[in-house]
Amino acid sequence: MNEHKLNSQPFLILLWSGIFLFSGRAFQHLFSSTPYRALFWDENWIPVDNWGGYVSRWATDQHIENWAIGVGVVFIICTFLLIFYQSIHQKILTFFLVFGTALLSLLFFLEFKEHFFQFAQLLEYAIQWSCPFFIYSALKKKSIIHLVLWMKIAIAITFIGHGIYAIGWGIHPMPFHFVEMTQNILNVNDEVALVFLRIAGMMDFIVAILIFFPGKLEKSGLIYAASWGCVTALARTVFIFSMGELATMYDILIHLPDTIYRLPHALLPLCLLVFRKH
Repeated sequence: MNEHKLNSQPFLILLWSGIFLFSGRAFQHLFSSTPYRALFWDENWIPVDNWGGYVSRWATDQHIENWAIGVGVVFIICTFLLIFYQSIHQKILTFFLVFGTALLSLLFFLEFKEHFFQFAQLLEYAIQWSCPFFIYSALKKKSIIHLVLWMKIAIAITFIGHGIYAIGWGIHPMPFHFVEMTQNILNVNDEVALVFLRIAGMMDFIVAILIFFPGKLEKSGLIYAASWGCVTALARTVFIFSMGELATMYDILIHLPDTIYRLPHALLPLCLLVFRKH
């Protein structure tokens, strides 16, 4: 199959990365939590005379909810435009990809802010942030061959972000939910979970290097990245079901988007892996 055709396997995998990204973020905005209060409820960022009255007004909270719903609708539109890209005028698709990416940029910045500006948090968004750019460029150039290096860079940056949190490096403490998910899913104690996560973190760093070497090293790195990216995405939902009777539909709705919009972490390495065979 020719990698220059937009119906090739690598391009379709890239396309589905964008579909999962936008649909997962739409799901988040419509049913789960969003970080917009980190902006609209921060008096250092929103200049108002009567701050107490501003934050206590029902209308303020309602405006934030309406904003989140509006962003979710835009992400739904982006999802359907990508699914039916062959029937959509390119200018319309381009507009919504750019608009959707701008909204993603705001979302990622506010999530970065919510995490006290921890640099690794920003690194983790590399694949998700760049995915719409890759799709746009592939559609424009009718190929993904010119994107291979940039895709590898995005994968490496994302996995480095994962690794920093997994080993708890510097000002980035190992997130408690990492440990909790590992304990529940693998049925292990704290000590084993910590060792497992630190090993996984070191592997993230190794993979971020391996994918830039040709031949078997690149292939091995991409296979691991695709596999581990899938595991870490699915873990968000598997963790809820591991709770058994304690799991509620609300818990599932809260965590399912986490899995969906993280699937590009697996699909982008898979795209490059399939591309190698063509």
